Amino acid sequence: MYSAARSQGTLATYHRHLVDAPGGGAPTAGPAWLADPGSRDLTSHVDFTSVRRAAERAGLATLSIAAQTRFLLDILEGSPLVAELSAPDRLADRLALKTLLMPGGLGSTHTAMVFAKR
Repeated sequence: MYSAARSQGTLATYHRHLVDAPGGGAPTAGPAWLADPGSRDLTSHVDFTSVRRAAERAGLATLSIAAQTRFLLDILEGSPLVAELSAPDRLADRLALKTLLMPGGLGSTHTAMVFAKR
């Protein structure tokens, strides 16, 4: 996270499943994250240790730090959404969910942190 490769930061955008890394745009085009507002997903590497420490100092309890796949599967367990997605006309929704769950893809590269207070 603090390597020379990330000297311009860790913010990156995704558009049509392709990443625009920091500094990857044309010099006159500006940063990729400013291009086409609303049409790109923004992501960044996060120092989870620092976030967790700050949250706990603020009185929050850490409930979970999990890969996106595990986080979403835990939410879906027992959810009526699973049955709804089995309908033949929900193929596009099932494929979209699969993209978020796939190990080795977004399911492994994204992490969810869950905190609670009282």
